This record gives sequence, structure tokens and C-alpha cells, in this order.
Amino acid sequence: MEFLNVLSKLYIFGNLSLNINFLFILGFSLFLIGLFGIIYSLERVIIYLMCVELMWLGVGICFLSNYLYTQNPIALVFAIAVLSIAAAETAIGLALLVNFYRINKSISLRYLSNLRG
Repeated sequence: MEFLNVLSKLYIFGNLSLNINFLFILGFSLFLIGLFGIIYSLERVIIYLMCVELMWLGVGICFLSNYLYTQNPIALVFAIAVLSIAAAETAIGLALLVNFYRINKSISLRYLSNLRG
């Protein structure tokens, strides 16, 4: 309960308090920015991975706001799981990019068909 009291005293952008609607809108907008980034950056792999990371972050913020509203610890467990999956996905993606660059001397997705066996 102390965590909620501290969070309720936080102010963002002046007098705008941190409430449930703001957190859901923030999470949903981060998810949409990531989705549009994936649609518009099909050849740039680094930006593609960053947009996927933004989508994971938006989902995590929505789970955290659900936890703040319902006090259900399962939502907090899901938020931690989402952040863990996002970190693992980024590490594996960057390792694949390093190997892809060693083979093709480029990280463009145009050469992705070269990886077929």
C-alpha cells in the first residue's frame, strides 16, 4: 500500500496526476508507435528490433497499470514476465544480427534469403 501512496503523489507535466487512464493511454500509444514502426521499417533491422521492444514496453505498462488498479499480483508477475521476454528477445536478436553481419557484411533484410539451407 505504501507503493500506491508514493505513486499517487507523483506528478507528471505539472498538475496531471498519474492515474489509470494515463497509464493505459501511454501503454497503448507506445504499442501503436512500435506497430507503425514495424510496418514502415521493413529493411532496417535495428529499427525493427527497437519497435518490437517498444511494443513489449507498452504491454508491460498496461500490465503494471492493471496491477495498480486491481491490486492483483498476477498482473505484476505478467509485467515482469513481459520485461524478461523482451530482454531475452533483444539479446537473441542482436546475436543473430552480429552473425548475419559477419556472413553478408550488411544487416539489410534484402539478403535474408541467403540464410536458407
